[in-house]
Amino acid sequence: MENISSFRLFFKRFQIRVVRLYHDLMETVWVRFSLTLARKVSQHDVSIMAAGIAYYAFLSLFPLVLALLFIMSLILPPESVIEQLGTFFSRFLPGSPEMLENAIPELSVASTALGAVGIIGLFWAATGVFSATTRGINRAWEIRFNHPLYIKKPKELLMVLGTGILFLLSFGVSTFLVMLSQLAFPFSGSLVNAGTIVVAFIFTVIVFLLLNKMLPVTGISWRHVWPGALLSSVLFEVAKTFFVLYINTTHTYDRIYGSIASIVVLLVWIYYSAYIVLLGAEFNSLLFKLKRDGQTFDKPEEKPQFVRDP
Repeated sequence: MENISSFRLFFKRFQIRVVRLYHDLMETVWVRFSLTLARKVSQHDVSIMAAGIAYYAFLSLFPLVLALLFIMSLILPPESVIEQLGTFFSRFLPGSPEMLENAIPELSVASTALGAVGIIGLFWAATGVFSATTRGINRAWEIRFNHPLYIKKPKELLMVLGTGILFLLSFGVSTFLVMLSQLAFPFSGSLVNAGTIVVAFIFTVIVFLLLNKMLPVTGISWRHVWPGALLSSVLFEVAKTFFVLYINTTHTYDRIYGSIASIVVLLVWIYYSAYIVLLGAEFNSLLFKLKRDGQTFDKPEEKPQFVRDP
């Protein structure tokens, strides 16, 4: 009986400390904000929406590469396009460089045989990922309507063209950094490495900014989309580092999935990227609604009256 009483006393003290800890945490604004964000993410089925985006992104990837190869080859030498395109996609799709490196030269040959109708079809197929992402971001903002096809599809085609523009900018900056590294001045190598990291992060932020600004049906100002874009960019870069480290140090996917391991790795990374895009949209939506409605996370009104610990 004495042991049972001691256990009950210990359990009661433990309950009191847990409740106190809970209320202490709930007095922290960012804890309450994070819990509200987690509820929104669950209510909007972000994980399921991200899986749908990953599916459409995988189907749209190779038409997008083909379309970019065709357009960029009109401006740049094909060899440079292939090299820079591999670098561009390996920056945003880590973990599957071998599959892309093997596919891009073959796609380059195929792109030269396409006519105008084929290029239009490629652009149309490449918009699938932006269509799926639009639905996910609209859901984060609780938008119940969609643009008609004659408005929605041109916007998605512009996003495909925007990807090409970003590729050109990436190509230009990479060329400049290579030229800079060849100059003979102190710390040129360190400066180039630091510049490469900074430029890569800036391009990541731009991509997430454009997705959060251009894709939603309703008009959203830039000041309402940059917090989520910055959050997504940080999560993207941190996860990319650990993801590449995991892929390079372990071979679990190879042992489980065999010859299709690269495809599985690519799908997993696209799924995570889609998830953080939607997470950033949910973050922006919650911040916007709190500021618009003047809501604050008030402290809990009723606190249990704790008895003194025996």
